[in-house]
Amino acid sequence: GLGVAAGPSLGIALGGAIAATYGWRMAFIAIGLPGVLVSLAVLLLIREPRAAKSRPPIATPPLLETIRLFAANPTLAWTACTAALSAFVGYGSSSWTAAFLMRERGMSLAEGAAYFSLTSGVAAVSGMFLSGWLVDRWAKRSPRAYALVPGLAFLLAAPCLLAAVWAPDWRWSLLFLFPASLCLNTFLAPAVTIVQNAVAPERRAASSAILLFTLNLIGLGGGPVYVGMISDHFGSLALGLSALAPVAVLTMLAQYMASRTFRPVAAEG
Repeated sequence: GLGVAAGPSLGIALGGAIAATYGWRMAFIAIGLPGVLVSLAVLLLIREPRAAKSRPPIATPPLLETIRLFAANPTLAWTACTAALSAFVGYGSSSWTAAFLMRERGMSLAEGAAYFSLTSGVAAVSGMFLSGWLVDRWAKRSPRAYALVPGLAFLLAAPCLLAAVWAPDWRWSLLFLFPASLCLNTFLAPAVTIVQNAVAPERRAASSAILLFTLNLIGLGGGPVYVGMISDHFGSLALGLSALAPVAVLTMLAQYMASRTFRPVAAEG
């Protein structure tokens, strides 16, 4: 999960610096080329792991059956819902914040590459790691911590996001964006853990894919479009980003509902 949190910030830092010096086309080339090189390295240097000979093969359950069981499980269904809403706010914010700071708060491209990338990167990685650590500790007392920790974080994220958007200067915006970004990155580690613990081993890969498909379809597919449409309508990215605050509160309510489904039972199967 730390790679998901750190990757965009590294992209902003490297891409922004290159774009400021050599133009945006060269930035795309510089960001894309390492992925091609890493792909070749994985293809040529890493071998497929071999299953232990003594381990009996596990039959892969039908995908449609796994989807049905996923949807019928209240804990999994609510977890997918909370992850989708969380990603909606997170992707909606991260997709437009840099543009907002440059267009409406006077931050330059070079300043964004240096300061915004550092702020967002440290905050995202800290939120991802901190949420996992807190849930590991508090879930020993109550499994509801898997939902309540990110739920409380999103409740704190709403006023921080509003303060960042309506701050008079990009430096003040970054000050409030740090806790906002930290809180918005608390949902993934607990959500993935819930899925891994709630299904049988032979369903874990497909169930994790269902979770990621749902959160990306709704979060990545809807969040940036939602902010952009409101911004286009009112002519203000500040209003578009502010519209994410009610969704963050709705996410907190969904996390509370999810927490009510948790009970300390063994995985199915």
